[in-house]
Amino acid sequence: MNDGTWVHVAVVRSTTDATKRIYVNGRLEASSNFDAQPFENTGLDIYIGASVCDTMQHRFFNGSMDDVMIYDRALSDDEVKSIYEAQK
Repeated sequence: MNDGTWVHVAVVRSTTDATKRIYVNGRLEASSNFDAQPFENTGLDIYIGASVCDTMQHRFFNGSMDDVMIYDRALSDDEVKSIYEAQK
């Protein structure tokens, strides 16, 4: 990603087919399988734009984030593209 350039990033985690998909500017860029166990309530904080844990160095996103959205379901490819198109 280039400095000063607006980029739309979406991450979709689907327990239906046990995949995680990453979209950049409405296009699927990567996908992978994962253990399809549901999220557990661990009581830990959730960080967006940071990787914070006891076993590794804290890493933070260097930039600005705007209009963060969290859904209670996995979005389809078309839904991700529509959101991107509406915001660009």
